[in-house]
Amino acid sequence: PIIKGVQAALTQGKKGIEINKLEDVRPGDFVQFWNVFKNKEYGHCGIVLEIKPNESITLYSSHPITNGYGKQKFLWPDKIYFARLE
Repeated sequence: PIIKGVQAALTQGKKGIEINKLEDVRPGDFVQFWNVFKNKEYGHCGIVLEIKPNESITLYSSHPITNGYGKQKFLWPDKIYFARLE
């Protein structure tokens, strides 16, 4: 459950549904993802703005480089999990 982050929190709390097919993901869905960068694993979560499968994902999230809240574009991650509020 920890690796799935927001997906596990929403589904286990019966507040959301798991999305398994990329074609079913839409703006406003939640995402948790993990990548390896410079031999270090890092994760991030946010709200989906746009996905380009196997290329990139753009989301609204909080991060130091956005001075809090903003849009960020990431390369397509190694592990990715989506959920939608019910």
